[in-house]
Amino acid sequence: MIPLPPLPASAPTVLLRVFATAAAILAASYIAVRWAMPTDAVFSPWWPASGIALAAVIAWGPWMLAGIYAGTAASNALWDLASPL
Repeated sequence: MIPLPPLPASAPTVLLRVFATAAAILAASYIAVRWAMPTDAVFSPWWPASGIALAAVIAWGPWMLAGIYAGTAASNALWDLASPL
């Protein structure tokens, strides 16, 4: 396992970026699921949240993985609650 680098001195900025990443992934996931899916389908042909996640890690570093996890987990939880199954 690759260890994370130490948290930079501007920790509030990093935390703000983590929350922004999580919110962007949650919003992109919601839009992708609602816009790209037919009523009873189980998949989406495009997933912009993966591009947001990749861009966040490349631009801001591996600390954004926490935001990616939080946004994806929230998206999956909300989708499971909305699912009729």
